[in-house]
Amino acid sequence: MSGQKDAGEQWVPIPEEVKFKMTLHRALLRGNGFYDVLVPSADEIDQLADQLANSSLDIGVTDMGELLLPKRLPVIDLIDLPEEHLHALIEEALPADRQRFVKYLKERPLGLDAITAGSAFWIE
Repeated sequence: MSGQKDAGEQWVPIPEEVKFKMTLHRALLRGNGFYDVLVPSADEIDQLADQLANSSLDIGVTDMGELLLPKRLPVIDLIDLPEEHLHALIEEALPADRQRFVKYLKERPLGLDAITAGSAFWIE
């Protein structure tokens, strides 16, 4: 049974969003990429399409299509920091790059980013 026990020793189901994030983290740590996590297999699409066709839900074609589309990586805002931390972080970027740096950090897939400097970059 997939879930966790609460204080009363009852199994509580794990929410789908948490399962999805756990799967993303496993893929990240294993280094296999996110394709298998984000793009449903042909079998999964067929199963979902059959379930939707056999259900009595009032779902339009557009909504069905959205259910069949690949998922996206969660986007994290890395700028959501106390003011003094944010100021210290932005000070690390060159003045000409600061606005672009803030925009870059506002929407990071999985909360990950990679920043490099040119080979001759140093602060005097």
